[in-house]
Amino acid sequence: MILSHIILSLTALFAAAVSSIPADSLYTVERAMAHYQTEPERSLELIDSALIVGNISPARAVYLRGCIYLLDDTKRKELPLQIEPVLEDPQTSPRDFLLLKELLHNYYVQADVLPERSRLAQELASIYHEKGDLADELRMRVDEADVLISLGQADEGVPMINEAIEGLSAIKTRDALDGFLDAHKALIHYYQDCNNPAAMVASASAMLNGVSDYEEHPENYGDAPSDRRDQFIDFKKAAAYSYLALGHAMSGNLAEARRNAQKFETTSSSKVLSRRRVIASAYLAMGDYDRMQKDLDAFCESWGTDTLHVNYAEVLKMRSEYARLRGQYRESLEYLHRHNKLRIALQSQKARSDAAQYATLYKVQEEALARRDAEKKLARQKAILMIAIIILLALLALFVFNACQRREMKKKNKVLSEQIAQTLMYKERAAEILAASEEARRHSLESLDASELYNFLSEAIVQERMFLDPRFSRQVLVDKYGISKDRVGAAFSSAGTSLPAFVADCRLDLACKLLTETPETNIEDIAQASGFTSRRSFARTFAQKFALSPSEYRESRKRI
Repeated sequence: MILSHIILSLTALFAAAVSSIPADSLYTVERAMAHYQTEPERSLELIDSALIVGNISPARAVYLRGCIYLLDDTKRKELPLQIEPVLEDPQTSPRDFLLLKELLHNYYVQADVLPERSRLAQELASIYHEKGDLADELRMRVDEADVLISLGQADEGVPMINEAIEGLSAIKTRDALDGFLDAHKALIHYYQDCNNPAAMVASASAMLNGVSDYEEHPENYGDAPSDRRDQFIDFKKAAAYSYLALGHAMSGNLAEARRNAQKFETTSSSKVLSRRRVIASAYLAMGDYDRMQKDLDAFCESWGTDTLHVNYAEVLKMRSEYARLRGQYRESLEYLHRHNKLRIALQSQKARSDAAQYATLYKVQEEALARRDAEKKLARQKAILMIAIIILLALLALFVFNACQRREMKKKNKVLSEQIAQTLMYKERAAEILAASEEARRHSLESLDASELYNFLSEAIVQERMFLDPRFSRQVLVDKYGISKDRVGAAFSSAGTSLPAFVADCRLDLACKLLTETPETNIEDIAQASGFTSRRSFARTFAQKFALSPSEYRESRKRI
């Protein structure tokens, strides 16, 4: 999985590099990486030369060296020290930044440093999310979930993988298919540890169906037939067949297990020793011990004296199981004892390796902190200088602004003084005119006889609706028009009525209108709307004039 991602990244890199560099140039990315697996030292020399002549950037050179170091056990530990400073450099391009992040993530996957692997998977998922690259985002989510499962948090990790599988299955690209298959492989390893062969078979079948669809419908994936495509299909089918064989064998369905094992053996990938580890476990579960023993012998022969690794521990465990099934218990115990000793040695080695990894990380972080401190100090000095300049400019601007404001204020004060003088003059003239008009109106009212004064007052009471005020009295007219109470009484007496009687008639006329036109309004509201102080006084006054209660009056009007 890791190597395939590195190769895919390098392929895209080669295309970009070749398009911008003369074809006859020796120091190109394509020539430097042509044989990096077989001649790594020569590739490193060509990368350095390409950097010197300017064919690649420093960040790209670090990435290419990292791809080579990732395959070398001795140089692999140098990766964080080389990559971290470049990631901190603001001049690193977004493309190189992403490539280096991916490379560093692959390093922590190989080194099995779970915290850093999870952190980088989350960071890469966020970057791909911002870019809108859903397939790579989900691929990183799968890796994050795989770490959770390794940490014993399967309840959280397995649903994350299933969600990613659903999203990847809807994307028809080869990268998405690769992520889809890797997600199912992660589930299969989890189900194998849980001894759940049915779930293993379901995931392996999904893998096989995905590869078959890619093989039969390349046009849906925007892919064209090629040798590389055929190798991809063969490799993925071989993996699916080996997992199907193991799952069926664990569930006791030996016929299906053997059928899928035979299909595995027909693939080209079955000839590659490193790809026979799963099928060897399947042969053990099927009871085909000779075939399993043949694969184990081939593994041991390929490793030679290099046996300090987890794969050899698994071989010892399988040989112990094989000996136990044949009744060779002494030999089985011997293999088991060797297996346990090797596991303890591997754990010690892992502890030392983790310590070295964290020491490296600490050194990288120390250097990064030192750089950040220097940058912060420089930034603080620049900020202080900028603040001083800004303060000086602000003081100068404030001085100019205050001078302008004072000048403007003087102009405004002068204009305001003139306006105040004019306002006072207009106010005095208005008071004189108002006093003159009041005096003229009083003289005009004094010249009216009682009958004419009645017409004036009655009209004013009705038009201005003075009668609606429950507190209305003769004093209101006296204050408003400057006439005496006696003249008011004489005016209404000349018409054969009195002021209270006239006001009561006005209120009753309005009440009758409201009783007729607003049948939904209650009596109390009508009394208040007509100017009466209470419902009781309204009913009494109404009955005195009409010999009916307001309710009876309303009913009588309804019958008309």
